[in-house]
Amino acid sequence: MRIDVLNTELNTGASYWIEGEDLTDNEISTIKDVLRDPIDQVILYEEARPNFHQLLEVSFRPGVTDNAAIALKTVLSDLIPNKKIELATGRIFLFNQGEKVDIDQLHNPLIERANLFQFHQASDYVPSPLFPKVELPLREINYFDFDVLTVKELEELSLKNVWAFSTSELQHLKEYFTSQEVKDDRNKKGLSSKISDIEVEILAQTWSEHCKHKIFGAEINYTESEQMTGKKLGNFTVTSVFKTHIRDITNTIKKDWLISVFEDNAGIVRFGQNNDYCLKVETHNSPSALDPYGGALTGILGVNRDILGCGIGAEPIANMNALCFGSQKYPSDIVDQLPKKLKSPQTILNGVHKGIEDGGNKSGIPTINGAMSFHDNFAGKPLVYCGTVGIIPQKINGHDSYLKRHIPGDIIVICGGSVGADGIHGATFSSMELDDNSPATAVQIGDPLTQRRLTDFLLEARDAGLYRGITDNGAGGLSSSIGEMAQKTNGAVINLEAIPLKYPGLSPFEIIISESQERMSFAVAPEKLKEFLCLANKRAVNPAVIGHFHDEGSFDIKLNSKLIASLSLDFMHNSLPPMKLKAHYLGENIECTWYKKSANPKKESFESLVEKVLSNENIASKYHLVEQFDHEVKAATIHKPFTTKEKISPNDCGVIWGAPFGEHKDLGVSLACALLPHLSHVDTYFMTQMVIDEAIRNLIVAGTDPDYIALCDNYCWPDPIESENNPDGAHKLAQLVRSTKALADTALAYQTPFISGKDSMKNDFIGFRGDSEKIKISVPPTLLITGIGKVNNVNKLRSSAFQNSGDIIVYIGPMDFKKKYKSHAFETSYDLPRFDSEKNWEIHQAVYHLLEHELIESIHDVSEGGIFTSLVESSFANNLSFCLRDFLDSNEDLHAFCFNELPAGYTATIKPENFERFRTEFKLPYRKLGLVTSNEEIIINEYQLNKNHMYKIWSQND
Repeated sequence: MRIDVLNTELNTGASYWIEGEDLTDNEISTIKDVLRDPIDQVILYEEARPNFHQLLEVSFRPGVTDNAAIALKTVLSDLIPNKKIELATGRIFLFNQGEKVDIDQLHNPLIERANLFQFHQASDYVPSPLFPKVELPLREINYFDFDVLTVKELEELSLKNVWAFSTSELQHLKEYFTSQEVKDDRNKKGLSSKISDIEVEILAQTWSEHCKHKIFGAEINYTESEQMTGKKLGNFTVTSVFKTHIRDITNTIKKDWLISVFEDNAGIVRFGQNNDYCLKVETHNSPSALDPYGGALTGILGVNRDILGCGIGAEPIANMNALCFGSQKYPSDIVDQLPKKLKSPQTILNGVHKGIEDGGNKSGIPTINGAMSFHDNFAGKPLVYCGTVGIIPQKINGHDSYLKRHIPGDIIVICGGSVGADGIHGATFSSMELDDNSPATAVQIGDPLTQRRLTDFLLEARDAGLYRGITDNGAGGLSSSIGEMAQKTNGAVINLEAIPLKYPGLSPFEIIISESQERMSFAVAPEKLKEFLCLANKRAVNPAVIGHFHDEGSFDIKLNSKLIASLSLDFMHNSLPPMKLKAHYLGENIECTWYKKSANPKKESFESLVEKVLSNENIASKYHLVEQFDHEVKAATIHKPFTTKEKISPNDCGVIWGAPFGEHKDLGVSLACALLPHLSHVDTYFMTQMVIDEAIRNLIVAGTDPDYIALCDNYCWPDPIESENNPDGAHKLAQLVRSTKALADTALAYQTPFISGKDSMKNDFIGFRGDSEKIKISVPPTLLITGIGKVNNVNKLRSSAFQNSGDIIVYIGPMDFKKKYKSHAFETSYDLPRFDSEKNWEIHQAVYHLLEHELIESIHDVSEGGIFTSLVESSFANNLSFCLRDFLDSNEDLHAFCFNELPAGYTATIKPENFERFRTEFKLPYRKLGLVTSNEEIIINEYQLNKNHMYKIWSQND
């Protein structure tokens, strides 16, 4: 049966295909009532007969998650019990006769089918498509004879099967599997000396760059060109940038409120008396390039599961995101130059935005902070950072909640979604550059409603003490989750036939490595198993007992009681030798983009610079996008992304109130982030200093205590390994080393430890423009810093928005206004400003104390667009203005003052009666600029700018 629901005003609609067992007329009527939209103009097809001549129908390919169908099936199972009903959904687009139908722009062929129907008269009906059902051929286990296969042949197999092994890794595998000791051990277990595809695939996921982070653990020899400009680091060798520049720095800082760092799915800090707080940020770049909606949706749901699997199970309470796209302003002639299979930047933004929206809103988790960055070289691959804050009681049933406690003998139970072909090779695929032949199976679509149900069950089971260990099924699927949990007990065995499948036909290795979403793995004590399963069935989370943990040193796979694969845990996790890489820094390089840009005028007027800056995609308002995220679900968000009154002003930080979660009524937890990829080509060392400083400033303006700030680093880099296809790899690797060195130096100076992080390498696209022109688009080296902090008194929170006419405006920070340098106003690079970590940190601490003493009425950090942008954004919400006169020293440049993007900079307003105390009691660099006014004009020396015109430019999309 087919039911179509059409919106005749928008010429769109939805299709529903239903298979049911002997449905009665009353039951069919009930189904139609459920599907009929309450909006008046949306009616059933057979009641409409609209005047159209073409109909495009888009539906999911077999096996792709259909969330609308899943939700409807759940509803109908309650309304029509005891009848088995299957559902599939599709979208409808209606067109007039002769109207051009651009099918490629209306569907994603990786996951969707499209059928265009032509009609001679309006009364013609659309034929019913085949109900989407997966039919896979039965496949046997494949075996590889490492005694016979050459390394060259293994390289070909690795490319064909998306294993992503390097040549040295294949040599390591060959040496291991051809050793007599390994052959004897396999013989004792009844295994062939030939190696199964299950074992090779498990190792491929485990050793993938996405999971193993081999570049961050490599031994890197760093050298510098003698002719380079900028900060010289000298020549040195670093054994691991992660251990040396991140982990060891955190160990040196030693904060007593650090509970768990770099040990679990997320970092854990203790900011309250009753709860601990978790933070994790992940990336989902490659999947979002192929399917923007599904990639972003699984990104946000996946990082939520990282929190669910943290400690003994934490509750997600806030989301953040940072999204990087190609320009949305390309004319059609530039978009036409993109490689054939790349989606337009606008298509990617729309899909990613919708995925982030659905992931958070439908899960009931507020999105309280984020950022968007636009750069030409994000057109090849977007960057999609998704982060989550979680909360967990410090003690649960008398045990420390941050510790997993499973032991040999505990039962392995998985709950949540069933396993399908979606998400196969996701980890290895994300470890390679994107190209025209990237696998469709790597694309997944998450199901937030199923995950919501799983979340509620998990927290209930946690509080009842029904399990002792937990983790999520993310990259690598069961091979990763059980393989990691098994390290604590020194072994595990799983039974393939017990794993729930979406459909038959999956081969054993696909079942093991599939990253199908909404699944968690639990370690359950045998005596608690019955109670655990009873609750899981009651909460409808699809539990399955699939094995148990042991202490035999191996990860074992059985099928119908027969052992079919076994791997040494030590070999899986500890045997891979570190890479040895060379990095050579050439200094500042010219920023090249994937298409030739026309030269900009060398000199611009002040007014034109103002409009250029405010309309810049990285500065202009994102309210039209951000407002679609739910900021207030859970009723604990007390500082939201925007202040919305007469107009809209952006805030720098999100704050969650602790009281609804059982904390003291004054406690808040702040969340902020920063990224500045437009500085990377100048110097990634300076870029990193600026990113950390901006994240800190964003936290400070919300009243965050500087002594209680923790950071999370997320690197997204172009391929940093030199090869024939990547001749500048050594320079990109040097840029990475410089960035991690700055990370260490700045965090140590600021005493801000790292608690978690992630890196994503090889963010490049290789394809063809036209029929033969090869093109490579590499993202700019990009670092996201996310900060979480403790707000001691939420009653002292200040907005970025000006509050009162007559308040005094001050700038607080360094006074480097004598020259211009790289910013959003200037296309040319100049000498970089001095970054003085010690003095910067003194400024941050002083600003915090100003807020604690309630001497500030409003405060905004100075970042993209400089002081002018900071002030004009602060003027919008309460429809106020400002007048600045005679604020420059004789040797200072007005353009540099207004638009330079300096470290440690703030703009603030102070009541006149508090200014003398501010001036005398707090020893910090400041400049009195002028006054807040209620005039229609913004005045800067001799220039007058209409504030409504400024708002119109800034809010052009709102």
